Amino acid sequence: MISILGWSGKKHKLAKIPARRHAHDRPDPIFRKILLAGKMPSEELLPLVYDELRHLAARRMTAYGPAATLQPTALVHEAWLRLSEVHDRFWNDKAHFFRTAAQAMRGILVDRARRKTALKRNDRLSIPQRLELFIRVCHAIQHAHQKGVIQRHLCDEPVAAHPPTPAYLFGKLIRRNRLAFAVGGIVFLSLTAGLTTSTWLYFREAEARREQVRLRDEAVAARNVESRLRAYAEARETCAQAAVKLSYGGIEQADQLLATIPTELAPSSLEAANTYRAVGDWHRKAGRMRQAAERYTALAASISAADSSDLNKISSDLLPAAAATCEVGDWKRYEQVRRVALERFGNTQNPVVAEQILKVCTLRPADPGKDRRARCVSRRLRPL
Repeated sequence: MISILGWSGKKHKLAKIPARRHAHDRPDPIFRKILLAGKMPSEELLPLVYDELRHLAARRMTAYGPAATLQPTALVHEAWLRLSEVHDRFWNDKAHFFRTAAQAMRGILVDRARRKTALKRNDRLSIPQRLELFIRVCHAIQHAHQKGVIQRHLCDEPVAAHPPTPAYLFGKLIRRNRLAFAVGGIVFLSLTAGLTTSTWLYFREAEARREQVRLRDEAVAARNVESRLRAYAEARETCAQAAVKLSYGGIEQADQLLATIPTELAPSSLEAANTYRAVGDWHRKAGRMRQAAERYTALAASISAADSSDLNKISSDLLPAAAATCEVGDWKRYEQVRRVALERFGNTQNPVVAEQILKVCTLRPADPGKDRRARCVSRRLRPL
């Protein structure tokens, strides 16, 4: 018994061919003539044995059952081709020839069954692979139709082929390496998200730092304003105490209190102006011109801010301050007095006030070619 695997995967048992005498066992004169001549199977031999080979093939295929999918004619032709490939073979008799033909048919059926079994077990495509192959074929047909390849082929026109484009090659590379590109895409998105987040946090931190600096500057400015207002309040309180001391005849105590007040913090009030004037006259009469220059300079700042009237009684208080500062050579304080005079009475319409301001500003010559402040003084004095 001989068993093989057919297309259905089941084992089929081959029926044992009974050993019986066939017609081809009887001597044939023509066949014997060809054998005696020493010729190989050829066109002369095939017509003589074709019918018997076909019957032999039918019996062999019946023995193999459903596993044999060939037709008897095809099996005869394949067996004849195998016999024809042997060039140095001679047959002893007719039975020898048909035994060799039967072996060739059996080998053909066995090889075919083995190939089908191997294809079924190993080379059969899965359903996803079949779907992918079908989709690729559809895409290829659609692409060929869009490019007019099919129409040119149907019209017997030449079909021009061209190298694949970079886009096509890149797409093909992505399709072949889906996993690698998917992992790379995830990594790229992660890096992009991390970079975006870090950049956003960086700009947010920078904005917070700028806001912190702005708030710090505002706090410093507020503290400066607070300190300046506190200093102004203390200066007013000290000046008020000096006025009280002066009213009771304590001019020395009043001068000591006024000495603690910086000139730029001199209170802008008529009471403070009268106090500075009295103490300044007291120093001038005693010959203490430096102390007198300090009190007169504070008087000029105080009276100019306290009274905005365009009268000569206000501008007349600037003359002793300018004269005293020039007398002691305190040019810094003189420049302060001259700046106060120009800012306060630079646009005066009173001729007496204009005359007094000219005297105050010209106690020290102003050279426009050497000093920028002197050029400003000269420009402000032109209307006067």
